[in-house]
Amino acid sequence: MINRPKPGGYGCVDTGGGFLPNAIKALTHSPVDHAFMVLDDKGTILEAEPGGAKIGNLSEYAHREQVFSTDTVLNGTVKPAEMLAFASGLVGIPYGFTDILYLGLELGPGWRPKWLLNQVIDERTMICSQLVAHFGAHFGVNWNCGQKYDQLVTPAMLYNRALGG
Repeated sequence: MINRPKPGGYGCVDTGGGFLPNAIKALTHSPVDHAFMVLDDKGTILEAEPGGAKIGNLSEYAHREQVFSTDTVLNGTVKPAEMLAFASGLVGIPYGFTDILYLGLELGPGWRPKWLLNQVIDERTMICSQLVAHFGAHFGVNWNCGQKYDQLVTPAMLYNRALGG
C-alpha cells in the first residue's frame, strides 16, 4: 500500500490479470486496471464492475498494492451520509465496455469517431475511472486529470494523479 485510504477519496489497484483487466491496461496504457471510491473507514468502496457498479470492500484487494488519493470529497460541507446516498444511487450503472475502446483510441494515434465520443460522454455506462471522476465532480472536486469530460479519465490518469504526477 503506497498510502492510506481516506473516506471520500479514491484508490487505484492492479487486480492481477484476466482478459478485461489486461485489455484496460493495454488500451489505456496504465499500470493499474481499477479505480474505486472509498466510502468509509471500514473499507466500503463503490466500484464499476462488468456486472454494473456495486458496493464492495477494500479487503477484496488486500493482497494487491493500492494507491490512494490525498484529497477527498469530504471537505466540511459534504457530509458522509450525502456521499453514501449518492454512491447508492450509482449502484447498477452498466459497465462501459465501448468506453474502454474509445479511451484506447483517444490515447493512441488514429481516427476517433465522434459518434463513439458522444456515446462515451453520455454517462449511461461507466468504467471505474469514469465513475470516480463523476463522483468527484458531483461534489465539486476535480478529478478530471485535465480532461474536458469526466468520462475521458482513465485508471492511469487517476493513478498518476494520486502519485502526485
